[in-house]
Amino acid sequence: MYRTVVGLARMIPELLLLLKQKLKQNRSRSLVLPWAKPEHLTNSQRLRLEMIATENPKLYRAYQLKERLRILLKSDNLEDAERELKSWLRWASHCRIPVMYALGQKIRRHAEHILNTIRLGMSNARIEAINNKIKLIVRKAYGFRNIENMLDMVYLVCSDLHIPLPNRKCIAC
Repeated sequence: MYRTVVGLARMIPELLLLLKQKLKQNRSRSLVLPWAKPEHLTNSQRLRLEMIATENPKLYRAYQLKERLRILLKSDNLEDAERELKSWLRWASHCRIPVMYALGQKIRRHAEHILNTIRLGMSNARIEAINNKIKLIVRKAYGFRNIENMLDMVYLVCSDLHIPLPNRKCIAC
């Protein structure tokens, strides 16, 4: 599920770039869509969203797709989530927005995993965070003489072990 959300976050700038290019071709003024949750929109953002709904329906559809996916991923009920996922996939495949269509194909491939995440109430965010730490350590460990030193550093950073350093106050003690 984490990768799905990241995929969506990476595709939104692509979509905005494509739409800005079309706006320039049409010599229309630039429209900035508020990507915040609808419940957190200010009055000016609501007005802007209403203006976008009338002037640029494609961009507004992308916003609606994003919001429906966000609500789907926050769902607790598996049956509702399955129904909503099928509906979302149908809408994404017929929306005529290439970026959202590609995202829909990715979500279709991982639908079983997304539903398992909703059913179990678990995500792989913690694993992704540890993986990111390890990648960072490997990048920093470029100058280490052997692989054992790098592995020791991974174990040290990923553990809850606090080693007091000389001449420093122990914060974790």
